[in-house]
Amino acid sequence: MDDFANKVQAAASLADALFVCWRYIADEKCLNQVFERSRGRCYSREVSFPLIVQLVHDALTQHAGSGNQSFEHASQQGTLTASKRAVYGKLGRMPVEVTVDLFSTMADRLLALFPQENRKSLPACFTSFKVRTVDGKTIKGIAKRLKPLRNSQEGLIGGKALVATDYQTGTAVGLAVDTDGDANDVRLLPRLLEDVRKRTQGKQLWVGDRQFCDLIQLGRFSENGDHYVVRYNAKNSFFRDENETVREGLDVNGRAYTDECGWLGADSNKHQCYVRRITLELDDGAELSIVTELFGVRKYPAADLLYLYGERWEIERVFQKVTEVFSLENLIGSTPQAGLFQFAICLLLYNQLQLLRSYIAGHQDRETEMVSIEKLFIDVQRELVTWQVLLSGFDIETLVPIRNAGASQQHLHELLRIRWNDFWIKSTNSKKRKPQKRKTKKRPKSVHKILNAKTD
Repeated sequence: MDDFANKVQAAASLADALFVCWRYIADEKCLNQVFERSRGRCYSREVSFPLIVQLVHDALTQHAGSGNQSFEHASQQGTLTASKRAVYGKLGRMPVEVTVDLFSTMADRLLALFPQENRKSLPACFTSFKVRTVDGKTIKGIAKRLKPLRNSQEGLIGGKALVATDYQTGTAVGLAVDTDGDANDVRLLPRLLEDVRKRTQGKQLWVGDRQFCDLIQLGRFSENGDHYVVRYNAKNSFFRDENETVREGLDVNGRAYTDECGWLGADSNKHQCYVRRITLELDDGAELSIVTELFGVRKYPAADLLYLYGERWEIERVFQKVTEVFSLENLIGSTPQAGLFQFAICLLLYNQLQLLRSYIAGHQDRETEMVSIEKLFIDVQRELVTWQVLLSGFDIETLVPIRNAGASQQHLHELLRIRWNDFWIKSTNSKKRKPQKRKTKKRPKSVHKILNAKTD
């Protein structure tokens, strides 16, 4: 490798770091194993599975989410020898089993690169758990390119995804999907729990919104010795235990709460369970209640449980970043399968940026949350363009050889040790905005149902 390439790599160390990470988690041999393991009756000829993964990743990182531009560039470079139509067709038929397996495999490989020293700290009472937040995401904004969709007057939705995030790294670690965008999140929960549990060791603490507060789902959360903190849903009757004292206190923000124990569900319900319910008085006069089976007011203080549930909103920010920053608004395909595949790659890209800012923040002795992922991605994209223009004649195998996890970690430390730009500091907004009233729109239609109706 000549001196010019060395200088470009040194000047574009953010892009170099992203390539180091991507080359490790998207190893071609590993991707082929994923495809063979989960493809079912699907097959590949000219358009291989590793190539599709790379094309979508390039579209998101270098072409503002444009699949067309990514495919054209690959054709010019000689990487893609098939037609663009063949790639779109392959994406549109991508088995969801492959999508989930791809995400799980690459998410696990990426976690191996995370530095231990700069993970988000937990309240002391939760350090023995792996804290997972669960929420659903509907893939919206499907383009009406397919003939059966062109006459639809309503908006179109693709598939439904249920995601689990890890509290300490802020990354997405679990994914369950359905091609029907109208599918209920609860329907996907058993698959998500099974997938995450078989890939991780130790007890897990599941945090979820009120839609997961029914007796069957709470039972699923508590399997295998796991625990849960879930927002209370009034559809479940709560019967207070008169033999237990009702305790009162203040949360970390000085708001009053009550802490009580009792039963969820009637005596006649075989799924009835004994829980601890904590009810917080909000500033606007409303109440927020959570239920858990972490008993012991000293071992698990109510204020810490309320704080942990309040952190659940981080998963909403993940979805916002994935949609607005990583171009999920620009869907490459027009089928639920294509939308879910792109969503999985977007989540993996988000995880990569989380990794980079964790290294950067650690070397600058800053909190990871103080580094804006949007601003960091702007500079990453600029440096990727630099690579694309100035190093197009060089082989990526030579520029960024595939390393094992330990060597990749060491190289990431070397690349990002002295990288800092005040531009990356997250902006703060102290103004409180009144929530805008949403305009009533026609209910969007599920692409899955439209396409299935046309084939019946």
